[in-house]
Amino acid sequence: FTICNANQFNNIGGDTYLVSLDYEVLKNLDFNDSTNAFTVGCGSELLNNFIPIGGGYSASPSCDIGTASPFSGSFNGNNFTFLAPRFIFTDVVPSGASQMGLFRKTLQSSVIKHIKINHSNIGGIQDVGLLVGDCGGIINNIEITQSHVEHREDLNNINGQANIGALAGKGNANCIIDNVSVYKTRVSGSSDNVGGIIGSTSGDITKTQFFGDVEAYNSNKVGGIAGDILASSTVSEVAVEGFIRSNGINLGGIVGYSTGTVEDAYMKGAVYSNKFENSGSAVNV
Repeated sequence: FTICNANQFNNIGGDTYLVSLDYEVLKNLDFNDSTNAFTVGCGSELLNNFIPIGGGYSASPSCDIGTASPFSGSFNGNNFTFLAPRFIFTDVVPSGASQMGLFRKTLQSSVIKHIKINHSNIGGIQDVGLLVGDCGGIINNIEITQSHVEHREDLNNINGQANIGALAGKGNANCIIDNVSVYKTRVSGSSDNVGGIIGSTSGDITKTQFFGDVEAYNSNKVGGIAGDILASSTVSEVAVEGFIRSNGINLGGIVGYSTGTVEDAYMKGAVYSNKFENSGSAVNV
């Protein structure tokens, strides 16, 4: 199936059949021109111009966000630009605002490739990324420029492991990230697992670079590539240029906390914390 405008992207939503298909983008998608995105029932507190693939959103007085329908197909952006996709909360955040991104959740069979994202702004409570909230498949050749992803507390002000990243919120062992570049982008969080590329992952990351700032408050496990990588994860051929800031512990220029493998990594910039426990080096374990 082909996609030529933002409305066609929005039409996929959470339809259990449509999320299993293969897609190809034939033009730049300007989400400022979309006319079929909707508010989730939070009125003026929600500013969105796209419907994530995976759906789960419906306008209702309860201001609720439901379960995602995982994407299992392929999506080829053909190096076209997704301009200004926006899904942000200005005030009240519904308790279900997790797995937030252009794709809410992906499965092992999924492939997302050759996409450029420019001037995007996405927020949520947990598992938040500009491209994928909860990654379980292949991500290849993605470029993100001048964007912002942020963690927001929910209605009950509950904190925990936020999993926030410019590309993806979290990834399992099947989440393979390859050839990703992020420029002039800010990642901000107020909970654990905040990374320039991904918040937490047990999958592999290679040939990836982040040029921007990661700012986290009351947050542990904060890094330029990933906040936390697990034992099955290998991070290689990566670079970071920017500033990593938090008043928590386990900060690193590349990875905040690691039980996995990090090799061939470069960092230029500064890591700042007013707590010095396991903070300041490229990788902390």
